[in-house]
Amino acid sequence: EHKARTSQKARALEDSRETELANIQKEKEKIQAMCRSPAGKSKGDFQRLMNAESKLHKIYPHRDPALRLAEEVKKQGKEAAPKAIWAPMHVSHHVLGIVNSVAVARSGKAAENVATEDLSYLGGLIKQVMESYRNAGIESDKAAEGGANLRNLKNRSLYSDGQLMEDEKGWARYCAPDPIRQLEQNLDSLLDRARIAQAGLMLNFVRNPPKDVENLDKAWPPGSLYPNPDGFPCVSFAFNPGLKTRSSAQVKAAVQYGVTEGHRRYMHVLDFARLCLICRSSSNLRLTLGHLLERFEVVSVRNYYSSRGAGLLGHKYVEVLVVLKQDETFPMICEIRLEEECFFKARAESENTLKKICKGFCDVYLQPGMSGPSFE
Repeated sequence: EHKARTSQKARALEDSRETELANIQKEKEKIQAMCRSPAGKSKGDFQRLMNAESKLHKIYPHRDPALRLAEEVKKQGKEAAPKAIWAPMHVSHHVLGIVNSVAVARSGKAAENVATEDLSYLGGLIKQVMESYRNAGIESDKAAEGGANLRNLKNRSLYSDGQLMEDEKGWARYCAPDPIRQLEQNLDSLLDRARIAQAGLMLNFVRNPPKDVENLDKAWPPGSLYPNPDGFPCVSFAFNPGLKTRSSAQVKAAVQYGVTEGHRRYMHVLDFARLCLICRSSSNLRLTLGHLLERFEVVSVRNYYSSRGAGLLGHKYVEVLVVLKQDETFPMICEIRLEEECFFKARAESENTLKKICKGFCDVYLQPGMSGPSFE
């Protein structure tokens, strides 16, 4: 009986392997048929090829499907296909597929109606941005050993007793974090209060601060750097991005919160007043986070170094939300971003490329009646 069961299992395993090999062969033939057609001859070839390659990768994942298929076709002596088809799969292709699927869902335009050249161009731009952030990550790991500690840093929120604690500890109490939002619903009032809050936030970092706001703006104008801010020895320089503009606030509130919150959507925009602290290494960034927790009333810490919080492009930073009550009739929530020099430089270098990517998707998928800035 044992021999019979063993032989039966062996036969079943052999049958499953034969079925798997047959499925792999069918997928190869489909991809080969698509690749033999000239690139751009029919719209949607690029998207269908990416879907077929992803399926083949799930069946036979130990090697890159596009690279393996290219080698097999070359062995058979067939004509070389375009480089866009035979190039090994890059992680930017997966990012392009994700963003493309979201754009299709938002616009309602079928992916088959999009030219291959447009998606290939956008994929190249995405690859440039990802390579820039990848090089920044390598530089960050070489500069200090604090990167591993930052990746393990837990997000923090306020819970029912008003304590700032790690989310995992709060969830262990079976309670949700307290909602964080502005106390005013009117956009004009929020912008007026944000000007006062921005000045109050800057005063915490300026040496020998002036008495009036006009002189403060001259000493540290929007879009400029302030070296060696006061009271933060681990910070190389601070960056003042300026107040959030009315148009940016309207677009962010409408896209992210307009459907569920309606007229209260502006209460959820928490970065009207904002600053960025730039540190030389990840170890200095971790120490600066401790200084912020001591000097400010912190209500939220979001870690974008962790695998759960990291973005698709590879940008890494720590976001801290603080409450300012100085010279205010009601508290104002402000944002302080902690960032390494290498990632700050990569973000500055990739800014124009990201604008091209957003505009490219907007040109491809924007439909009549849709808002261009909201879609971007």
